[in-house]
Amino acid sequence: MRLLIYLILVSFLASCSSENCCDEIAKLKSDIIQLESNNSNKSYKDYIPEKPLFKEATWRVSDINNPTPGCFISEKVDTAYVLNYPDWDAQFTYIFFQDDEGIRYKAAIEKSSASIYHNSFLSYILIPGQKVAVKLEICGSGGFLYITEIINLKRQTKDV
Repeated sequence: MRLLIYLILVSFLASCSSENCCDEIAKLKSDIIQLESNNSNKSYKDYIPEKPLFKEATWRVSDINNPTPGCFISEKVDTAYVLNYPDWDAQFTYIFFQDDEGIRYKAAIEKSSASIYHNSFLSYILIPGQKVAVKLEICGSGGFLYITEIINLKRQTKDV
């Protein structure tokens, strides 16, 4: 969009020959600045997918109380929205989330660490727009996130 406005501005400059033209150029520049400031103020909250049909579902690793060596289980349970479909064939894949503040992050999910029963619920949980409660394991000095539990939450009408 910005490129289109710049192209219009350049073509307008090339065809400009009167003093009135300078006023129109100033107006176009003002419009570009306004457009850029409007876009920079947009929150990610505006980009949450529509809510899917709700189905109660929970996924968790088999041994939820034993963290992986070098990791710890976060005390905090995040409330977030799923943003992507995972790679269903992969045993290990990343899920992208966004919290209510508009902060986006990704966490790994490892299907081999859960039972077949719990894995059967993933198709009801990992739907873009689904609101979930996520419990995470944080590993290493890089703070890599691994999902230990994820639960569907019902979205209210006031939710994003």
